[in-house]
Amino acid sequence: MPGVLRPDPVIRALQGAFCRDATRLDLLRVAAERMHAAGPPYGSVRMFLHEGEGMELAAQAGEESEDRRPDLAVPVARRHEVLGRIEVTGSPPGTLGETETAAVQEIADALAVLL
Repeated sequence: MPGVLRPDPVIRALQGAFCRDATRLDLLRVAAERMHAAGPPYGSVRMFLHEGEGMELAAQAGEESEDRRPDLAVPVARRHEVLGRIEVTGSPPGTLGETETAAVQEIADALAVLL
């Protein structure tokens, strides 16, 4: 069903990639591509890693939006350490809600363990 992001298959793909010694960037690419593949409303999925004093774009899937404001931003954090961030821009904008937030948070929590 389009627009329904099921976290479990994404997490299983991440775990499989991790077991095959995927790099951090590979894991982020897998997550971005799988999330974007859910279809609308997941227009653009961007993965950022904490580097130095800020966040750097590490992976992206989907169309590039001129409006860089994400509809949804979820931290990738382990205990009290922020490792990165997942940003999702809805297509059309403003279409992401609580269900999508919960699904993305579940994926972010799995990434935090694997990164």
